[in-house]
Amino acid sequence: MNEATTDSVAEKIADAAHEANEKAAAGVINAKRRIKDTASDVSETLKETALGARHVSEDAFETVSDYVREHPLITIGAAFAAGVVIYSMLRR
Repeated sequence: MNEATTDSVAEKIADAAHEANEKAAAGVINAKRRIKDTASDVSETLKETALGARHVSEDAFETVSDYVREHPLITIGAAFAAGVVIYSMLRR
């Protein structure tokens, strides 16, 4: 090979490497953007789920509290019965 051919081949290799580097960089940038978008979506979904769970637990607590206020003797009896059952299970 002569020097002109070697320079031409080296230039083509350098151009191909530069093009591959640009494509890789664009791919990395695109992947980072998609990861960021996905993380943001997951974060928003988790916030909504946590808020929904909080509302459900608050509603359940309110329901139980209302029942205890309306039926205190039944509640005491149920708590006593549960205690007896747990005690008998642990005693064995």
